[in-house]
Amino acid sequence: MEAARKRLSGIVVDGPIRDVDDLSLETRVYSTMVSPYAGSVQSPGEGVDVTPIICGGVTVNPGDLIFGDSDGVLVGSADTFSACVHEAENIMLVEQQLMKGMKQGVSLHSMMNFNEHISLRKQGKESSLEFKDLNTIKFDGLKPIHMQ
Repeated sequence: MEAARKRLSGIVVDGPIRDVDDLSLETRVYSTMVSPYAGSVQSPGEGVDVTPIICGGVTVNPGDLIFGDSDGVLVGSADTFSACVHEAENIMLVEQQLMKGMKQGVSLHSMMNFNEHISLRKQGKESSLEFKDLNTIKFDGLKPIHMQ
């Protein structure tokens, strides 16, 4: 309730949480697990800490941006996110296109180089599993996008 009162959009805990039924729907909470045991404050500190911390094995610096959804949590500087926004948008478009194809009955394997990849790997050759150019996949009424 305090997080909602402060209008926090989320909380990240590198450890267990409890009382999940009481957590506000307005505040997302990410943790490593849920536990029935109460925690305690071992070292309350001096107030607001402005030093980097390690959370989930990742360094979080003061001023970093934190984004989370049901898939997990991302952290980084504004510059880091600016550098990868285009690629992230492309991934989202590709995934949306693939989902539309599968909903229309097109198999995921047919939208990939799956058979070629397996054949090359069985021959001991190097190969990467990749999506085909979506222009070669026929989606009725859908405009395919170009993968880069």
